[in-house]
Amino acid sequence: MASWAWMEGHAVPIADPIDPVTEHDDRRAVKDVIAEHRKEIDAVKKELEADPLYDATKHDDLWIVRFLISHKKKVPPALTIARLALQFRDKHKLDDNDIRTPTVGPLDDTPCEGLNRFADCCAKGSFQYVVPDSRRGVVTYLDVSGINQAKLVKMLSDSEVFQLILYLAEWNFQWLDYVTRTT
Repeated sequence: MASWAWMEGHAVPIADPIDPVTEHDDRRAVKDVIAEHRKEIDAVKKELEADPLYDATKHDDLWIVRFLISHKKKVPPALTIARLALQFRDKHKLDDNDIRTPTVGPLDDTPCEGLNRFADCCAKGSFQYVVPDSRRGVVTYLDVSGINQAKLVKMLSDSEVFQLILYLAEWNFQWLDYVTRTT
């Protein structure tokens, strides 16, 4: 059973692939990607097992293979970044809550206090994060010209900007992880 908050109720941590959603859907099966990187995944996993923040029910093959792919299958740098990710996610308690909502935008019900303050610096419709199909992932609408940068700098502290960016990045991550694991 997966222990990520956003995977609650899913008995299988990585589902068999669904049929293509459209004729353009050429995503590879996650299980095939994992099989291709098995040797390197096992090497990273062996090193991570001693880390007190490592939890095999969360930090599984899919979690590890992302670091390997982003570091050209090189175990040492993938391991270094995986350890830093464990520390960062623990420090900010990112694994504790499912923050996925269908949309993120002005006045949406989110736990991010800075979101509406950010929206006050934006023209109507200048940003929206949506999940139109839970089998496909996130779509982001962003019109940078509609963001009043000067007002943004005056209204939000560095800490609030960090929390806003962290929230939006985690929202994206949780949705994409969910889609990857379930489709």
